[in-house]
Amino acid sequence: GSSAAQIPQMMRALLAERFAMATHSETREFPVYTLGLAKGGPKFQPSPAPVAPAPTNEKPPEVSVAAAGSANGVSIDLGGGSSFAYGNNKFEVRRMTMASFAETLTRFVDRAVLDKTGLTGPYDLVLNIAPEDYMPLMIRSAINAGVTLPPQALRVLDGTNADPLSGPLRDVGLKLASGKATLSVGVVATISK
Repeated sequence: GSSAAQIPQMMRALLAERFAMATHSETREFPVYTLGLAKGGPKFQPSPAPVAPAPTNEKPPEVSVAAAGSANGVSIDLGGGSSFAYGNNKFEVRRMTMASFAETLTRFVDRAVLDKTGLTGPYDLVLNIAPEDYMPLMIRSAINAGVTLPPQALRVLDGTNADPLSGPLRDVGLKLASGKATLSVGVVATISK
């Protein structure tokens, strides 16, 4: 019966009760990538406006997020027509803001990606990934998700393209730039069994 917004607070309370966990927030400087516009600007269009449902007196349906994945790729339905898929050597983004897209790219690289495009509203775009970069990006995504991989999978990252996304992003009028930013982090001060 709780709302999605209450879940983090409930989880903190549960961890504090069961494990005497004490946390606090801090800000720290981290290396980041910024997602910005390349010369010439974006080469993609805003998403078409969704067809509005007929007005009713009923409560709007809750948004549910669904995901599926395999060695062939991953697909995430964020509800409301917004989705992200990575498979067949491409990223396909539908009805996603640039802030959400930057957050999604974070899963595939070695640091946080922050949106600095200045673009608002949802967009549709496709990034074509070089075949030799596809599997290393999948492996990086698994590592970032906390998946334990065998050594032979990790060796795939040795000698791979250190910057597999810049070319595909440039093709759609975007760019990644290295930098530093102050980010808020949660710090576990104490925890016990």
